[in-house]
Amino acid sequence: MPMIQSIQQIIKPLEGLAVWGAKLGYGNFVTLEFGREVHEQGLKKTHIHGEWHLWIYSGAWVIESDKQIIAASEDDRLFIQDQITILNGQALSSVEVYPPSLRTTWYFDGGYRVHIFPIRSEAGESAVDLWLLYTPEDKVLTLTPGVGWSYE
Repeated sequence: MPMIQSIQQIIKPLEGLAVWGAKLGYGNFVTLEFGREVHEQGLKKTHIHGEWHLWIYSGAWVIESDKQIIAASEDDRLFIQDQITILNGQALSSVEVYPPSLRTTWYFDGGYRVHIFPIRSEAGESAVDLWLLYTPEDKVLTLTPGVGWSYE
């Protein structure tokens, strides 16, 4: 099966689920939660995440609607923290991945989109993951520009 079809097949069950817990992490990392809450006991506290957990890792990103740019990865942190919550409650409608860069667009109800772009083109050991999707099967779908993708 071709790469894009394989990736879309893995993501397909996520379509129709609404975002919750959208937040800005360290640097310009963004996480979006989908599906039921999962509670995992850590050493000091319980971590709560979705059964589907998207981590936008090492990429530039922009959130936009049909009418405006909502926020971008290099905006002021406080601005991003305020604006990113607009995705909460929005259901995922589809995901498009564009080779060879693996640039990705996540489409949501209400005309919202999250575009994710690679910031590096290196292959091999210096390659960095663009985004990671943790799934209910305890697997991780990872897209790495210059390398490809994995699901393990």
